[in-house]
Amino acid sequence: MSNAALEILAVTFLLNLLQVTIGYFLINRKKVEEARDRLQEIREEMLKAQKEGKAVESEKLVNEMLKLNNEIMKETMKVSLVTIFVIAIVFPMLKTRYTNTMIQLPFSLPVLGNSLSWFWWYLITFMMVSTLTRKILNIKYI
Repeated sequence: MSNAALEILAVTFLLNLLQVTIGYFLINRKKVEEARDRLQEIREEMLKAQKEGKAVESEKLVNEMLKLNNEIMKETMKVSLVTIFVIAIVFPMLKTRYTNTMIQLPFSLPVLGNSLSWFWWYLITFMMVSTLTRKILNIKYI
């Protein structure tokens, strides 16, 4: 793996660590967890109401679900709003440093091939790193 690939991977890890840390401090995890639990309860109630043909009750449950989803979104958007500022600083630096750099993969990806620009390499590694981080740390709030 080239130095550029490793450097971008390191930036990916750092940005992911920053995102998780920001989420830890900014998101009210208890509120999000309670809202998600309530959403599950509402889904079950709504299925029951739909089976019984109770359209009015079903509509009330849908409205409650929308409110809870808005609460969850407000909490999780805090991380996005802070992270976007960091990305606005880091991405121009990466672009300047790696504009003409291509990352060579030992295999070919559908549509992308085996040669990736720094941006595609970052995007792919960020998705993998963030998924692994969430699984390892059991993060459900970002």
